[in-house]
Amino acid sequence: MHPFLPILLQLSIFTIPILSSPIPPPLLHQNATDPPPPPQYHFEVTQPLPTTSLSPSCTLALISHNFSYTYDQPPVTIPYSPPENCTWSNATIEFSVSYKGTQHARIASIWLAGAELLRTSTAKPTENGVFWKTTKDITKYNSLLIQENITVSVMLENRVDSVFTGVYVVNVTFIYYDSNDINEPLHPLKKMGRKFLENNDIALNTLTNDELTSFSSSSGDLYAKPADLIIPISGFEEEGYWFRLESESDKRSERVAIPKNTYKAVLEMYVSFHGNDEFWYKNPANSLNAKYGNGAYREVIVTIDGNFVGSAVPFPVIYTGGINPLFWDPVVGIGAFDLPTYDIDFTPFLSFLIDGDFHRIGVSVEGAISYWLVDANLHLWLDPFSEEVQAGYFENKAPSFEFEKSAESKGLDAEFEVEMERKREFSGWVNSSFGNFTTYVKHELEFENEIEITKNGNEEKIEQKVKEQIEVKVLSDTGNTISESKLEKEFPLKIKTSSVAIAESGGYNVSSSLDNSYEEKIKNSNGSSTLKNRQQASGWMVVVDGAYEVVDGEASTNQSYSYKGNSVCYSRVIGASNGTILSDSTNFLCMSSH
Repeated sequence: MHPFLPILLQLSIFTIPILSSPIPPPLLHQNATDPPPPPQYHFEVTQPLPTTSLSPSCTLALISHNFSYTYDQPPVTIPYSPPENCTWSNATIEFSVSYKGTQHARIASIWLAGAELLRTSTAKPTENGVFWKTTKDITKYNSLLIQENITVSVMLENRVDSVFTGVYVVNVTFIYYDSNDINEPLHPLKKMGRKFLENNDIALNTLTNDELTSFSSSSGDLYAKPADLIIPISGFEEEGYWFRLESESDKRSERVAIPKNTYKAVLEMYVSFHGNDEFWYKNPANSLNAKYGNGAYREVIVTIDGNFVGSAVPFPVIYTGGINPLFWDPVVGIGAFDLPTYDIDFTPFLSFLIDGDFHRIGVSVEGAISYWLVDANLHLWLDPFSEEVQAGYFENKAPSFEFEKSAESKGLDAEFEVEMERKREFSGWVNSSFGNFTTYVKHELEFENEIEITKNGNEEKIEQKVKEQIEVKVLSDTGNTISESKLEKEFPLKIKTSSVAIAESGGYNVSSSLDNSYEEKIKNSNGSSTLKNRQQASGWMVVVDGAYEVVDGEASTNQSYSYKGNSVCYSRVIGASNGTILSDSTNFLCMSSH
């Protein structure tokens, strides 16, 4: 898909089947006599990890590989075992990349024993090269990190030819930290539980709510204690472990059997969108006969044995070739280097899953066209003092779904609107060595999208808003509240693009503006936190038709990021223009407003 032009102008433009939009380096007012600038460092604005200021207890360099022509090739795979004589409480993955030349925006993933650890995309290229580094906390995957003789796999499909010359030099490293000040010990179950309590003459009612919560469902952080077992819900290694979904009827599933002593379960989904659906939030209705069609509503659906159990509308991550490539130098879009994941609490459904039989965990994307990359990790927490737990299910309220859409067109001008609202309430109980807990999950999801195309198809406005609210309550068998949490998410998006044809060159002068935000509020038994992340960008460029070449342009991007937790505050405000940072303010005081 051509990343720069309104949809109605794209129908006659040649495209090739790639993972993301092509983004050749722009030529921006540089004299031939000027010395070439050094390689540009690109980054995503986010808060530092808790381990940032710590010294590693050990480091494991895993992969150093040049990804040149790797399209239709299997991932790069090497054996993994944890470092010898290494103890840790936390772990991170470091994914560092450099390259020079012209190239498409690419998607990449890293898997450990088939379970995805990181999904990321590549930076905007420059003639003098770029480099970047993405670091992610992977402590919640500890049950895999401690295993020996498994595999690490990296997938980055790339094409190299006479036009697209960039070869990605990739290094992957695991870094381990040993600090109980950051997190609980990784295996608190070894120190607690009914047998331990009985042997030490301690009554169950002496446990605090926080301690009981570690054995129940969510207290706001589903992975406060890493799972004991992780089962990949994914495809075949030789194709990359992700499922490639080509349409809304393309449904993929994995047949799994989970241990009978599972007392908690969470499905973690990785999702990215490409090809004709890379800008799904801009897609018109099929009435225009556009191949970028099917409307602007997408929802990832999760099923157990074909029955609906949860869903997510994905955050509109904009890769570095999106809307206007000049926006993303050197600050990339929200989530571009660390794509968000989406969690669905499976605990209320354990009575269906712990019967010893195989069950199918399925994923699909409502409204999808080619193509989406989706896989998932099923995190399971096991009762170490029992070979089997008991579980039951009851549904408080049947899921409800409302969907409305409208489309009007006249010539090349059109208006499209889509509204969706989904509500679900599920609950179930699990009786394990730690007690009989009932988990109540209430999920509300609202989606609105408006597309307006005017000026004979030359101007396009998109306005989208997604709101999500998840409430989780855990009760003991006596009716006491063990934990209670509420998560609210909102991500509004506004895009405006205007194009004017340039007769003498056959290209276009394209002006664009963008306002993309992610906001999150969490309130639970342990306190509360807020996150606000907003990007605003505007600019223009001259695009040579059919060659994907930006020959001139200017752009500016401003971003404000703020996080406030119980004891941690962080904020950063940054402004960039034409590849240069103009302002950058960082502090560890909470911002009073966004």
